[in-house]
Amino acid sequence: MANFHDIETSYIHRYSADVLHALQQKTARIRNFVTNKPDCQGVAEFIDKIGTNEALDKVARFADSPVQAISHKRRRVSAQPKNAGFFVEGFDTRRMNYDVFQPYAEATSMAMARKMDTVIIDAAFGSAYESDGGAMDGATEIVWNDSNFPKQFIAKDLLIGGTTHTTNYSGIDNVAGNSRSLSIDKLLKARRILSENEADQYDEGGNPLYFIVCSAAQIEALLHSEQVQSSDYNSIRALVEGQTNYFAGFQFIRHEGLPTTGTGDSLVEKVLCFHPQGIAFCSWEEPVTEIERRSDKSFVPYAYFEMDIGATRVWEEMVIEISCFKTA
Repeated sequence: MANFHDIETSYIHRYSADVLHALQQKTARIRNFVTNKPDCQGVAEFIDKIGTNEALDKVARFADSPVQAISHKRRRVSAQPKNAGFFVEGFDTRRMNYDVFQPYAEATSMAMARKMDTVIIDAAFGSAYESDGGAMDGATEIVWNDSNFPKQFIAKDLLIGGTTHTTNYSGIDNVAGNSRSLSIDKLLKARRILSENEADQYDEGGNPLYFIVCSAAQIEALLHSEQVQSSDYNSIRALVEGQTNYFAGFQFIRHEGLPTTGTGDSLVEKVLCFHPQGIAFCSWEEPVTEIERRSDKSFVPYAYFEMDIGATRVWEEMVIEISCFKTA
């Protein structure tokens, strides 16, 4: 929220009613590509996970009918209320020759949208909570790490700045150069992991179902990757320039809010790959706005924004974490 001093700086030196928002992510970029469950109720929602079954050979006439146990687990999604709000002084609008409420509301709506992505990313890389055997509490913690799910991690032993990050699935990353960042090798490895786990690459309409969330720095690194062939260059260049968001079987989602470890020349970014069934986003309440004049604040308008959302990782086999060096 802008403070009184920030507002005053606009009074005398303003020559037009043009409003320029700070550079920022304006929409939720990931939400539409994960599994969405709206209209949730209660303090938590549950996502049912039904396991596989096998067809058996019938080896005798009049044999006993088979009785098979099919895995049935439930992932818990806890509601996470989020809110924001601001005041607007009446004389601000009069002195600046435009209604400041609208741009303030737009900035706040953008913040709420970004928070949706943050909740999804935190769920992808965080602990999930599961129940089994008919239990409904979702009390068992499923920790996301390379010890529990080694095949879902690529380049965990990334060697940067003399520090070795433990465990590695692929063995492709302790090499010099840009392959320490996002590379074609890493993309192909991620695609293979999802394929081997029987995650459909396209839906019935031919739309891609493999997604990768990475920063602009990783997309740029792809262009300079040592594995890039001349036939790949134009495709990656189009990706860098924003002319396409598809390459190597993945739909790219650029995001500058991925978690990192280390600092300076030892900065490692966690790149997220997933299939929509791998992550669920639940909504108890979509963003709503209430506006009222506050009698305790000289009757100035107050705008309140609220939403109630949550997310969880559902199938670990459909989520991949790639460690990538991130250049300054």
